[in-house]
Amino acid sequence: STARNGVVWGTYPAASSINVEMFTNRTARLYWNGGGVSWVPTWVAELDTWTHIAFVVGTASQASLYVNGALHSSVATTFAMVVPSVAFRYGNDYRSAGLQYHGRLDEGRIWSVPRSAQQISTSFAHHLPPGTPGLLVYYKFSTADGTDSSGNAFHGTRLVGANGKPGFGLDNAALLSN
Repeated sequence: STARNGVVWGTYPAASSINVEMFTNRTARLYWNGGGVSWVPTWVAELDTWTHIAFVVGTASQASLYVNGALHSSVATTFAMVVPSVAFRYGNDYRSAGLQYHGRLDEGRIWSVPRSAQQISTSFAHHLPPGTPGLLVYYKFSTADGTDSSGNAFHGTRLVGANGKPGFGLDNAALLSN
């Protein structure tokens, strides 16, 4: 089935939304409304296996998916950087019924710069120290309190979705002013 399993991270349904979603068939989707793009790579997540995924949107008119530090696939695109009008959320979205993610999240990182293949492959399985260059927001979900471990103090707020499922929110106004 290709029904959505939930939003891992995103801002949908903002006018300029960005989402990373997982489907019940274990595929991922990068949805970038500002550029009118919906990309579903051919990758399928393994069940009950820790997996690191990174979507990178660079300045070379392409988006890339990295799985466990290795480039999986890329797509040519006309992505435009968007500034969402609502807070980023991990684990759910803004719909009244919500699309709570049914799985576990270990970490969430937002970077202010596109990461290179080498940077991703050397850091994907490691905790990063505060002050890592380009690291804007870094949530370690094992803390369960929304603390930003990047050193930038963009702390999140624990949220409860419409069906009582937890998630985290991040105030975009503070984040995007930097």
